[in-house]
Amino acid sequence: MQNKRIIVVNHDDVYLQLVHDLLSDESYTNVSCIQTAGAYQILLYDHPDLIILDVPVVTTQDSWTLLDLLRLDPRLRTIPLILCSTDAKLLVEKRAFLQGRGCDTLEKPFLFDELLAKIQHALGERSFSQSYSIPAASAQPQSAMGQ
Repeated sequence: MQNKRIIVVNHDDVYLQLVHDLLSDESYTNVSCIQTAGAYQILLYDHPDLIILDVPVVTTQDSWTLLDLLRLDPRLRTIPLILCSTDAKLLVEKRAFLQGRGCDTLEKPFLFDELLAKIQHALGERSFSQSYSIPAASAQPQSAMGQ
């Protein structure tokens, strides 16, 4: 896992820090988290093994433009991409379109285990070591990632 480069693109700094910390806990030591603005140039320069891209409900245009650039650029089009959004309807409507462009989808809020499974599948890894689910007997709700 340590040698794979993952870049997370999101507009929320708190979310970016949380995902970075959780992935670091899972031994993904080569994780960068960046804002959507200017992401294309960074992705072009860094050429990661995986991109996790957020499509926010309110300001989706920047994310869709970035997705178009990533899939049109021959230097970046083969990089696996996980597209995350709280807009479940959008993900369902665009699923075939996204899959045709080599994108996996993940609806937010999601459990961290779900994100890990998607990452491992995209990177061709077998399994993950830790579980972040809280037992059902606990009075606390399950931890979920979202906006």
